[in-house]
Amino acid sequence: TVILLTLGFGCMVFVNVGYLTWMPSFLVDKFGLSLTHAGFSSLFYHHLGAFLGVLSGAKIADHFAKVNPKARLGIQAVGLLLGAPFIYGISTNSSPFFTYAALFFFGFFRGWYDSNIVASLYEVVSPKIRSSAYGLMLACAFLIGSVAPFLLGVLKPTLGLTMGLASLSLVYLLGSVFVGCAAFFFFDKDRDNNAHE
Repeated sequence: TVILLTLGFGCMVFVNVGYLTWMPSFLVDKFGLSLTHAGFSSLFYHHLGAFLGVLSGAKIADHFAKVNPKARLGIQAVGLLLGAPFIYGISTNSSPFFTYAALFFFGFFRGWYDSNIVASLYEVVSPKIRSSAYGLMLACAFLIGSVAPFLLGVLKPTLGLTMGLASLSLVYLLGSVFVGCAAFFFFDKDRDNNAHE
């Protein structure tokens, strides 16, 4: 479960770092915005959505986890799954309004994922090693994510930034698969074996 959660986290960070690096340049190129306006727009709408998504995702997960602890992983998987179309939309929409709406909902469903990162991990990790497990998870995820700006830069001259950013939606789908597999195939056994040692 921890390995799959780490891979899912890596997918989310890969998308987030790639998006954060290239989105301002994309908005400048596509809509002719100033770099200041593009920098603000690429972050504000996304993080406004993430703010609301974190609050709602945490509330939903806490509610359902009372009955089934794997609900936290389920909310994470659904957040990545529902966020993927909006990642595609931020790069393919033809108007700033719909691009900003896509940024908002991309952030909103990312918030569902983010609100459960630590709680999901702690469900299957012994209290004695939780800080170490989370530290290792973070290190691996950010190592994976650090590759995204380079790959998008390499693809930009041939594939184009529009399709490069749109392809990040596939990485979100892959992350959803990793977290979903962790929930359905490994969570119960790993929780019983490790969480209460």
